[in-house]
Amino acid sequence: AGGGWADDWIPPAFKRLPLGIKGVLAVNFLVFLAGAAFPDHPVLGSRASQYALSVKPSAAFEALPTSLIFESLKAISSAFVHASALHLGVNMMSLVHIGQYLEQTIGTVPFLVMCAQILFAYSALLFAIAGAARLHPPLSFAALHHKMVGFSCVLFGLLTVESLAQPQGSEGFKRIIIMLVVQYLVFPGVSLLGHSAGIVAGVLYSRGFLTWSDASRDAVRRVEQSLSGWEGLVRSRPGVSMVRRTR
Repeated sequence: AGGGWADDWIPPAFKRLPLGIKGVLAVNFLVFLAGAAFPDHPVLGSRASQYALSVKPSAAFEALPTSLIFESLKAISSAFVHASALHLGVNMMSLVHIGQYLEQTIGTVPFLVMCAQILFAYSALLFAIAGAARLHPPLSFAALHHKMVGFSCVLFGLLTVESLAQPQGSEGFKRIIIMLVVQYLVFPGVSLLGHSAGIVAGVLYSRGFLTWSDASRDAVRRVEQSLSGWEGLVRSRPGVSMVRRTR
């Protein structure tokens, strides 16, 4: 008897996680392992995979439209690229801490959709800022010309959504801003631009600007039905949402 070969090496704590969290963890770890196996570049060395998959916002407007297309793809891939094992570990522990509550509340498929919507909104914000700086150079600043990596952009968005969904959401949001500033002061290498864009994306989601239609909710139910045999699937519940529209 037994659950198959996976039971021999997958940690029990991982198997107890909701399905969506497990999926996001797996993608991040697989990308990190693939990057570690990536051949060293003559100049970049072991950072070659980071360079290939990370986004530099200002580069999106260097050779339109091709550059915008490639940097848009990199804005997505860069979220799953991490600078080191420590960077990956901290972000993934944060994901488990923040994401479990959200997934258990709204369901696996809506949670994954939320992550995707925050990531796409974050990317659009980066390029909107970079585009404005391109049109009006005095608006440009150094962070637009640096490579950006890490899942923390989505994590700050998720943390914002979670905080604003609470009765005392404004207090939680203030703590996020304080954490953002303190983190930047203590660790100057972190991306203030990326984290700030993630927070704004979280606010957009919380206020209903990134919601789906009733037809999309039907699609969610169909996807849930197709995943019904997967361990850890959390089904969505009608009327349960993290969106808190203002009047």
